[in-house]
Amino acid sequence: MVFILKNRPIAFVKELGLLAITDLHLGIEFELRKKGINVSLQSEKFLRILEEAKQETNAKRIVVLGDVKHKVPVASAKEIEYVRNFFESLSKVFEEIFVCKGNHDDMLEEILQDYKVYGTRGFKIKDYGFFHGHAWPFSKLWNCKTWIIGHLQAAIEIRKGNFKKIEKVVMKARPKIEKGKLQEIIILPAFSDLAGSLLLNKELPSDFLFEKVIDMSNSEAYLLDGSCLGKLSNLSI
Repeated sequence: MVFILKNRPIAFVKELGLLAITDLHLGIEFELRKKGINVSLQSEKFLRILEEAKQETNAKRIVVLGDVKHKVPVASAKEIEYVRNFFESLSKVFEEIFVCKGNHDDMLEEILQDYKVYGTRGFKIKDYGFFHGHAWPFSKLWNCKTWIIGHLQAAIEIRKGNFKKIEKVVMKARPKIEKGKLQEIIILPAFSDLAGSLLLNKELPSDFLFEKVIDMSNSEAYLLDGSCLGKLSNLSI
């Protein structure tokens, strides 16, 4: 069973003793600073949140589901050092680290040579499949009951009169097609608050996987506090 930690964009797979996060976009801070937006580095905050999550769950493993870094193509030397330092610190918190490549992760194998980096098509552990979500999954993942993915940086816009608020959401969906053992797809929002969001109640994703395989309209949206907002088809604005 997969639990979402309250008020944090982190999935906890209890039977695997594993946390899952996605879309860190490490290095986006440098891009924003070039534009005159003076943001602090996010890595210390990320590590603090993950250390707290480990203490709460006693998880010994973590999966990072892609878009580890931000700049494409080719990260700067500063960004590469930043990513490596983050993972060095992360390795002191968790016994095992699994990484899937996302669409921002060119050259990630070279940057993280000391870690197991899986390709964009993902990997499986028991009945769980893990991949970023922008590429077609590895064939063995169809023999999983549950997929945990990212990529969408999922959020919804809540409006009341002239006021509006954007909230990250976890999406729980089912496949449109019957194939293998797949029963459920969990789509995590971005771990980074700086990465931006796709407002799913204003625009559905056009990626092939989300159009042809995942039943997005009938998927259920959950706020990070655990509140169920209902089916996405009923949230359109």
